[in-house]
Amino acid sequence: MSDIKAVPRQPMQAGSCKKGSFVVLKGRPCKVVEVKTSKTGKHGHAKANITGVCVLSQQKCVEVHPTSHNITEFKLEKTEYLVCDVDQNESKINVLDDSNNMKFFIYKPDSQVVTDLIKAMEEDPEKQFTVTVIRAPVETTSEQY
Repeated sequence: MSDIKAVPRQPMQAGSCKKGSFVVLKGRPCKVVEVKTSKTGKHGHAKANITGVCVLSQQKCVEVHPTSHNITEFKLEKTEYLVCDVDQNESKINVLDDSNNMKFFIYKPDSQVVTDLIKAMEEDPEKQFTVTVIRAPVETTSEQY
């Protein structure tokens, strides 16, 4: 798709991070599931121990930062598209957006998500399927159908 745009990011102090925030941890876009802070110790800074789950791969990521240092916060964008057709020869999914504009997504031929989608479409051709696309600062992926 040619309409890929940058996801807005902004700095946030690690000490201000709260559960449910979306931040970049270990280079991955994560939803924060736990924040623990420690008091100032002999090394001079209070620390924030931030645990998150990657919104794309569901991997757990943990980072420790001084509470006064900045981390990257972002707004997660989810968009749903109505599936019209899956073209297996060209490895693309044709979809409609909310404004009924036709778009397409290129997929990897070995994608398990697309294989499951094709199987479900063949089993129930009358059913309408949607694809949810998550846009995060590091990468974009199809979440589910």
